[in-house]
Amino acid sequence: MAKNLAPGTLARALPASLAFDAYRLAEFARHANPAAAAALARGTRRFVRHLPETLARRRAAQAARVRSDDDLLRLGVVADVPTAAREWRRLSRVAPAR
Repeated sequence: MAKNLAPGTLARALPASLAFDAYRLAEFARHANPAAAAALARGTRRFVRHLPETLARRRAAQAARVRSDDDLLRLGVVADVPTAAREWRRLSRVAPAR
């Protein structure tokens, strides 16, 4: 996500993504699932550790873009935050965080 979205979309999506991670962490804690919480923490640390490389790849991806984020949203390639949240809740009922 970080390398593919336009700057404005990324600025709107990043806080929602962080809030979503906090929500998932709380769900893992509520269901006493330390392995899942640890995996989420490892993934976040890896993202931060590799941020310089991701930003370099982002510059290349943004320079080569031929479709806007609005085009991708219309095509269903990316979802807006409310749609993604609804899908997470729907899938959580199928496979709980336990």
